[in-house]
Amino acid sequence: MPPLQQNGHTDKVHVGANFNGMLGTWKWNGIGSFDRTTAVTKSQIGIDLTSAQTALDEGNIALGPYTELSPEWLDKRNANHSHTIGSTGQVNGFLTGNVFSLPAGAVSTTVR
Repeated sequence: MPPLQQNGHTDKVHVGANFNGMLGTWKWNGIGSFDRTTAVTKSQIGIDLTSAQTALDEGNIALGPYTELSPEWLDKRNANHSHTIGSTGQVNGFLTGNVFSLPAGAVSTTVR
């Protein structure tokens, strides 16, 4: 009997951006990213046991303990299918500049 098989593939996408600029005397920075993953999998799990039991109960000689499993049964293997999608995104922004001056120098801050 041929072994059970599993087939799958995964697609991934990543996008990122970084923007900088000035707003008067203040510097600003914006960063963003997006990730998406899609995975599809098909896993064979064997023959349909309900149908196999019915065939045994009916005395079907194509499915017996001393016979090789026929291609008819192998073509009907059950399979699990999965399809998953994951998405993540992130955005950050910063604003940096001088708030006021003191005798020792300018007092600056960063706002996120």
